[in-house]
Amino acid sequence: MLPERWSSIFQSCWNLYIERGRASMPGITIVSPIHPNGSQLCGQIQVTGRSMPKLFDEVELEFYAGTRVSETEQCFPKPESNIVPQWVSNARVLYESVLEKDPAKFNLKTRAPGTSRRPLGSRRKQLTKKYLPDQQWLAQGYIEWSLGVRTYPRPISEIDELAAETMKLFTSWFAALKNN
Repeated sequence: MLPERWSSIFQSCWNLYIERGRASMPGITIVSPIHPNGSQLCGQIQVTGRSMPKLFDEVELEFYAGTRVSETEQCFPKPESNIVPQWVSNARVLYESVLEKDPAKFNLKTRAPGTSRRPLGSRRKQLTKKYLPDQQWLAQGYIEWSLGVRTYPRPISEIDELAAETMKLFTSWFAALKNN
C-alpha cells in the first residue's frame, strides 16, 4: 500500500506495485497505460545496490524510467535493417521534449549502458550507437523489460521528492509521446 501522502503524486490510471526485484531489493514498480503509439512506459523507484544497508539512514534510492521492451527482433532489429525501434523513438522524445536536452533537469546518470550478455544484448549497444550516438545513456536498463534513464542515488529521506520527480518525468514523457 502506498502512503496516503502520495495519492496526489501517482496517477490513478497507472499501475503501481510494491515488490522486491530480482536481487530481493525493495522497490515500487510503475507501469503506464498502453500509449496510442503502442508502447508502454515502465520503471521503478528502487533501493540502490545489491544488498540492504545495515542502517535505515544509509539507504539510497534511485528511479529508473524506460520504454517496455522484450528480447525480440521487433525491439532489437538488426542495425543494418535501418528499422528504428520504438524505444529509440521514445528516447528521442524524452531527450528533446521532456529533458530539453538537459539530463540534469532530473538528475540523470549519463553513462552509456554496459553490454548485456543476453542473446540480443549486443544489438542494444549497436542500435544505441547508431541512433543515439551522443545520448547513449538514454538506453540504460534491461533488454528483456525496459530501456530508458536512471537517476543518481538520493537518500531515503528524500523519498517524497523522488516520487514526485519520478511521476513528473513519466507523465511528461507519456504526454510528449502524443505529439510524435
